[in-house]
Amino acid sequence: MKAWAWMTLGAVAFVAASCDTAPPKLAVLGASGPLYNQDQNIWKAVEPQNLAANQPFKLGGVLGAQAVFELDDRILLVIQPETEVTLKGQEIDLKGKAQLIVRPGEPVKTVLAKLSVTSPGAVLSFEGSGETAAWTLVEGQAKAHFSNGEKEMQTGHSYLKTGEERAKVAGIPGFNRLGAYRWAGKVFFEGSPLSLKRGDQSIAILVSPALIFEGDQVESGPERSVTLRLEPGDLIRLEAGGRFKVKELESAIQPLRWYEVFGKVRGLFETRQAPKEVRMQTVTAVVGIKGTDFELYATERGTEVALVEGKVAVGDANGKGEVLLKAGELTMVEPGKNPSAPVAIPPERLEALQKSAPVDPEPEKAAPPKLIEAYFFKTH
Repeated sequence: MKAWAWMTLGAVAFVAASCDTAPPKLAVLGASGPLYNQDQNIWKAVEPQNLAANQPFKLGGVLGAQAVFELDDRILLVIQPETEVTLKGQEIDLKGKAQLIVRPGEPVKTVLAKLSVTSPGAVLSFEGSGETAAWTLVEGQAKAHFSNGEKEMQTGHSYLKTGEERAKVAGIPGFNRLGAYRWAGKVFFEGSPLSLKRGDQSIAILVSPALIFEGDQVESGPERSVTLRLEPGDLIRLEAGGRFKVKELESAIQPLRWYEVFGKVRGLFETRQAPKEVRMQTVTAVVGIKGTDFELYATERGTEVALVEGKVAVGDANGKGEVLLKAGELTMVEPGKNPSAPVAIPPERLEALQKSAPVDPEPEKAAPPKLIEAYFFKTH
């Protein structure tokens, strides 16, 4: 969750649907550019811990820089470079571009000038200034309250402050096409920006963790591994040089979750009951997973699957010639051939695999949130 979203000039008030809340606080969760306070019409650079909430502030830096602020236990604000912010009790004046993140919970009412939005959890973007201000619902649920009545916001559509709807989807990098943007999990990494493909765009993720959606493809890079935490708690370690794509999530009419894999992955998946199942598509094989500790290595020359614990079925690229692996077995699938007969994993390798399962980067979170707490993206 990434940049995705933007905010505008206007007064924004945050009010719980059922009761009043305390004035927003200001906690800096992260900044990839310099922060400034305005004192007597002069902008002065300050350290994040010294940012004064009672003075106007803004983010400096080049395109792609972002800063994330926690306003209360439900509201996060992500601003872009040169976006000016002023806190006035429960109101927030902004001029520039930003995004608002409402953590899941009881509905929260957000007021921007004449436009009021109520949401139990969403990512909302803002763009423009004055009368040209527009909201866009990126993910989640939200209702807009216009003078002529209430309207359910649609994902990917923009709504002007005056209540006029724009038919064209907002130009949010990585989100400039209509779609549900179904949440799949998070990716965790260290070091240089991570390459992610979303739609027809390549995005450099600057800060870990980042939210990933259906259709996203993560590339680990040549010199490091990355960890994906996928709903409902599945773990994938994608080794150097690997690619992992969330091809299709399950739905009410389709119980299977499909991933595409190239390179080496080490997986630790939650147990699933039929008909639910995870399937991994490689160049030469289809791997069906019901709850498993495994290693998979896939290239154009073939796919190897080694099962440490659990249940795995392996077929050719069309799912034919399926073999069932038992714990401690492996199989190979060459191009155009059925999987080989299962054989025992060599003892030294099995012992090494038993000690190398992916580690949960968020062990304290039994259920991952539907909305990430910060998004740091820039486009190439």
